[in-house]
Amino acid sequence: MQKFRLFRIGVLAVFMPLMLLFLTGCGLPRNPVPLARISDGRLAGFSKVRFWDVQYNPDVSIDSKDSSDCSFLALSGGGAKGAFGAGFLNGWTDSGTRPNFKIVTGISTGALIAPLAFLGSEYDDKLRESYTTITTRDILDVQGLLGFGILPILTGESYASTKPLQNMISDMLTP
Repeated sequence: MQKFRLFRIGVLAVFMPLMLLFLTGCGLPRNPVPLARISDGRLAGFSKVRFWDVQYNPDVSIDSKDSSDCSFLALSGGGAKGAFGAGFLNGWTDSGTRPNFKIVTGISTGALIAPLAFLGSEYDDKLRESYTTITTRDILDVQGLLGFGILPILTGESYASTKPLQNMISDMLTP
């Protein structure tokens, strides 16, 4: 019993300072952009990313004769709870009042829903399937503790790979 206790103390003596060393990376000072310079930000090769492009674009123009049929949809994220957006779209279709969208945008899981929402209600079954039959294992490949030991967590870019999700999206896309 005494040996086990000494072993535990030894492990703690080695790993606690190591963990504290890793935690120092979490306490680095933040250097936010000054408020007066926020609008100066630009992405190389994308001159109109930070502001509304008011030039005429026939792909997103509104026909003034039929302006009542111009619907836009913005979808939020929410991780696993993003299934709410998919269910809402299915229910909207069932109510018979879902419009065809001119523009659809989304963030996080909303960005995954957006293409199917844009394509229309005929893709509702695919949307429902995506949020009712897919598990975490279908979209993530855990690389750390349970998968391949602790080394990938310490040396890799992330705890999990999204390669399965990338493959699933590629399978859904048409060339």
